[in-house]
Amino acid sequence: MRSIPRKLSVLLLVGAIAACGPQAQKPAGPVVTGEGFAGVKFGMTLAQAEAALGDKLNAVGEGEGNCSYVEPQNAHKGVLFMVIDGTIARLDVQETDKIVTDTGAKIGDSESHVLGLYKGRTRVEEHKYTGPEGHYVLVLGPDGKAQIVFETDGGKVVSYRAGRQPEVEWIEGCS
Repeated sequence: MRSIPRKLSVLLLVGAIAACGPQAQKPAGPVVTGEGFAGVKFGMTLAQAEAALGDKLNAVGEGEGNCSYVEPQNAHKGVLFMVIDGTIARLDVQETDKIVTDTGAKIGDSESHVLGLYKGRTRVEEHKYTGPEGHYVLVLGPDGKAQIVFETDGGKVVSYRAGRQPEVEWIEGCS
């Protein structure tokens, strides 16, 4: 009698696994979210961000008024942090497919793939410079505001950024 329930439980387990279909694999290493990256949270000071990252953040370019960019000295090539009044406001990912979001989205992914990963949480807008083919795919947070913005050429992701409002939606960075 004991073997029947065991067989039944094994069959139920196998059926449940099959019904779930293929599962998305969790990305290895630090991931970009609407809250931050690699321990750095939007709103942290530069000193807090360096401590969280375990790396020095070096200035990139001249900056514009109270806005500038920094990049990690040793790790996470292709990531730039926007700094407003001494705090981390957003991050930009450019020229690397090694940095991924918490769903696994990255540069080079198809626009349709990103839309599928964030199904029900996106809004698509025409890109200011490359539209109507190019788009912004905005990933919305629970408050309905953008947290991640993917820039596409209409087919593939060419860059993306994540951060707080309103900075994450600034098209030209600090300009």
